[in-house]
Amino acid sequence: MSAKFKVEGFKDLDRALAGLGDPKASKRISRAALRKAAKPVAADAAANAPRDETDTDGIVLADSIKVGSKLNKRQKRVQRRRRGDVELYVGVANEASAYGHHQEFGTEHHAAQPFLRPAWDANTGRMIDTIKTELWAGIRRQLKRKGKL
Repeated sequence: MSAKFKVEGFKDLDRALAGLGDPKASKRISRAALRKAAKPVAADAAANAPRDETDTDGIVLADSIKVGSKLNKRQKRVQRRRRGDVELYVGVANEASAYGHHQEFGTEHHAAQPFLRPAWDANTGRMIDTIKTELWAGIRRQLKRKGKL
């Protein structure tokens, strides 16, 4: 499952990140903020994930939910990244990804057991607050390092 959202009013943050004059620092700060904001979503999704104690492969859906930036081959084909973009994903990784979407959305033989969307919905407001807080904190730290604050 992939979800995108756009938050208005971050122009000052964008200017501050660009004003650092170091694109690598801006990406590092952004990635750290996104990772911190996404961790509660991953934790809630793992807590909500259905568990099948009779699963003979030993695949445990909850243990496979991760925050990361790597895409699988199919995702890479359809994803268009712009230079300077920073993206992180919360979702099912490894072999569990082959059946995670069946759990989330269901099939004709299996009722949906959503675990990721409810985690996203429950944490959206907190994620935005965390992103804002962490971005500003990262910018301040970088400016202090450069002796500009």
